Amino acid sequence: MMVSTYTLIEQFHYLSRENKISQNALTDKLERFIDILTARVHHKDLEALSSGLLDDVLELRLKAIQSFLGENENVEHLINELAPTLKSSYKNLNTIFNEVVSMQFEISSNILNSNNSSVSFNGLKIDSSISFSGLKKLVELYPVPNIMDYLKWMENSLKLEIGMIICALIEDEVIKVPNGDFIQQLEYFLKNKLELFGAYAILLDIWQPNESDERQLINNIKIVASAYELDAKKGKRISSQDLQNLLLVA
Repeated sequence: MMVSTYTLIEQFHYLSRENKISQNALTDKLERFIDILTARVHHKDLEALSSGLLDDVLELRLKAIQSFLGENENVEHLINELAPTLKSSYKNLNTIFNEVVSMQFEISSNILNSNNSSVSFNGLKIDSSISFSGLKKLVELYPVPNIMDYLKWMENSLKLEIGMIICALIEDEVIKVPNGDFIQQLEYFLKNKLELFGAYAILLDIWQPNESDERQLINNIKIVASAYELDAKKGKRISSQDLQNLLLVA
């Protein structure tokens, strides 16, 4: 699922300001989501926080598509808009956010625009009652490797978007940054989820980085994908600690 909740919400805000979309189920859901996120960010680490909100962010994604289709907006055009940028008071976070989001957008756009992609929103009926936890339970009943990898790809896509939304709320000063190393944790979270998102795209063979592309994020994605692929052939998955150690020396 290549539709970016964050990008759609940004476009939704723009259309709302232009009075092209009125208060509806999406705006209500978004307001509740922001309230929950703002409260929990001070009490949970980012991994636990994002894991507990996967159903919510998927519902937001589906409601956003549903709303745009209802307003006869061109969803493909909105998805292919330029990736958003962050201009918070935290310069290093801005740099990492902009790099990560640009890469995520690049990967998603390449998948959508590939010759093998059959994604089309014409006549599409969206059921926003689909939950990530429901999909996960279904997949656990039929643990086919490719489906499991798809689920992990989707999970990291959703978690990355939660991190993006947190950044936007920090920029807008809706979220007061907790004391300690929260910003550093957020920076790591963004990079980690992007690396996993890209790695699972490679494993699913829906995207392949250019061999000559030596950007650090691309190299990290290749390392993660290679590690997972190698250990999958041995019948196991590499541990998260081993992956972290690999990335530290990348």
